[in-house]
Amino acid sequence: MSQSEDTALRWPCWLPRPSRSGYTFDPRKASVDSTMEVGTLVRREFDADQGSVTCSMLLDQNQMAMFEAFERDTLCQGRGWFLFPLWVGGQLQEYMVRFNGRPKPGTVRGLYTTVTFSLDMGARQLPEINFNPNEREELPVWPKEMPGLQKEGYGYELTDFKLDQGIDVPGVKRVDFEVDEVKITGRMILNPQEAGYFEAFERDVLNQGCRWFLLPVWISGELKEYKVRFKERPKLAEVRGKHSIYTFTLEMGQRSLWNQTVVGWLLTMSPAEIELFADKLHEIVHVKLPRASKLPDGLMEV
Repeated sequence: MSQSEDTALRWPCWLPRPSRSGYTFDPRKASVDSTMEVGTLVRREFDADQGSVTCSMLLDQNQMAMFEAFERDTLCQGRGWFLFPLWVGGQLQEYMVRFNGRPKPGTVRGLYTTVTFSLDMGARQLPEINFNPNEREELPVWPKEMPGLQKEGYGYELTDFKLDQGIDVPGVKRVDFEVDEVKITGRMILNPQEAGYFEAFERDVLNQGCRWFLLPVWISGELKEYKVRFKERPKLAEVRGKHSIYTFTLEMGQRSLWNQTVVGWLLTMSPAEIELFADKLHEIVHVKLPRASKLPDGLMEV
C-alpha cells in the first residue's frame, strides 16, 4: 500500500455509501505462520491488513454499470487500493481499502440489484492511550468510565481447554493450566469515542487481544472483576445510529473456587449435621474465645 491519501483513488461520488444493514467489521491479527522443521514460527507482518469489512449496496442499472467499470478497469479487477467511506466506531469516515475477492451481485429487486462484497482495510489511526511500557508486567484494567458487558446476549459455558502438543503423535493434547474452563460470550454498545478507545485498548495495550486484563463479568449472578483475555479479536457486528455493537469471546484465567475440604463436608454431611456444626463453631468463636487472653510467649489460654 504505497499510495498516500493525497494521490490515492477515491470511491466515486456518484455511487452510494455502504448500507448499515448487514455491515460487519472483523479485525485480524497482523501475523504470519511460517512452517519450519522445528515447528511453526509466528512473525509480525508490518504491512498486513488490519481487518475485513463486509458490506452491501443497492444499485440501480446505471450505478451497477459504473460500479463494475470502477472495480474492473480502474482498480484492475479489485486489486488496487482506494479510499472508501466506512462505518467504523459509529462514524462514517474514509479508509484505505481494497476488494477481498470479486464483488457478488445478489438479489434483483425491480430495477435495483443488491451487491455484497468484502474489503481489506489498511492500517488505521486510533486514539493514543497512555500506557507506561514499564507496566507491562501488571494486568491492564478495564476503565470504570467505559461501558460494561451487556446482559442481553451474555452467556458463559464450561469448555475443555486443552492445547495440541504439536508433536508427531496425532491427537495428543495437554491441559492449559493458565486458562479456566469458562468461556464467556459478550457484547458492548459503544458511541464513537468509546468505540475508538475500545479498539485502541484491544490493539495497542492488549497486543491485539493477546494479553490478559481485568474486566467485570457476570459469573453465578454476581458482577465481579476477573482476569480474562480475548479468545479472538472483537468483531463489529452491527451499527445502530451513531452506536456500534461489538461482539467477542473471552477466556477466563484460573479462578479460586471453594476449598476441597468444604466441598467434602457438603457432600458427606446432612443439613442437620451442618447446622449443628455451625452452632458449635458459633459457640467457640463468640462465647469461649472472647474470654481468651494472650500470653507473652504467643500461646492462648481460656
